[in-house]
Amino acid sequence: MAQDRKTQRIAMKGWVAISDSGKKRLLRGCVSDVSFKGICVYAGRVLRLGTSVRITLEFFGQERLVSEKELKGSVAWAFKHPAISLFGILFHEPVTQEKFPALYEFLDKATRKRSAKRR
Repeated sequence: MAQDRKTQRIAMKGWVAISDSGKKRLLRGCVSDVSFKGICVYAGRVLRLGTSVRITLEFFGQERLVSEKELKGSVAWAFKHPAISLFGILFHEPVTQEKFPALYEFLDKATRKRSAKRR
């Protein structure tokens, strides 16, 4: 899977509220990392592979708390451990500046910063 990854994963401090496609709250979790194509979440339980979800993401942007609503995706992988669960959600559409400006700005800035360090 890591070899197939075309977008960088960026560590993020934030949390998510995850609902099903009918907007019924399924769970809350903490963000591990995020990319233009998906997000990795720590939570008290995992969701079934393939479950379609809607995500409200809250994170610390430039200098303030930012919220992005209605990111849609599906559970792509999951890992259950007695202490914590970890799962990945693949977004149904990539993060763009038009649809999710705050998240796009966060990712764009972080990837440019990372690329500059590698030079």
